[in-house]
Amino acid sequence: MYPLSPSDRGGLKTRAKEAIRGTSGVYLVTILYLLLTNVPDLALYRGTIATMLRSGDPEVMVQIWSNRAQTLGAGAALVSTLLSLVLSIIQYSYSQYSLRIGRGIPVNKTDELFSCFARFWDFFVLNLLTSIFVALWSLLLVIPGIIASLAYSQAAFVLMDNPGMSAMEAIRRSKELMQGHKGEYFVLLLSFLGWDLLCG
Repeated sequence: MYPLSPSDRGGLKTRAKEAIRGTSGVYLVTILYLLLTNVPDLALYRGTIATMLRSGDPEVMVQIWSNRAQTLGAGAALVSTLLSLVLSIIQYSYSQYSLRIGRGIPVNKTDELFSCFARFWDFFVLNLLTSIFVALWSLLLVIPGIIASLAYSQAAFVLMDNPGMSAMEAIRRSKELMQGHKGEYFVLLLSFLGWDLLCG
């Protein structure tokens, strides 16, 4: 693959499209991923969603969805927490699947969506630590929280590439890798804003 500068967003996207076109089954895996990560949540909050639709007022709908956790009982809240944990591992697995495609490594289609479960504890600890650190930085102001999330953004990929590495070491390595590149990565994320709004 030809080398690309981190600021060459057009080149990065072009190469990603080329990698996707050259991989069979990528759309099937993506659809399955979307089903696995969205259907359980929709089922859990089906009552909340029905109330939102009945209201018909966009502002009320947003408020109802924002307060959805409060409408659950203790048992359902526990199920929701456990579900979020499992779904986060599936999200890491899909990220690893995407990384392998980008690197031109052969993939095993739907099996890839569960690849990170073999290191469940490592990714669980990583998810917990990064969430805590970003939350603590966000207590200062919004901007420090955003900077922290950018600094930790590569920790999962570092962990994927280094099976023997701890979650804390992966976070430190991510911070090192992102030194001088947080702005570039932030702009890259902003370039997908239109897609994000469309998905929303």
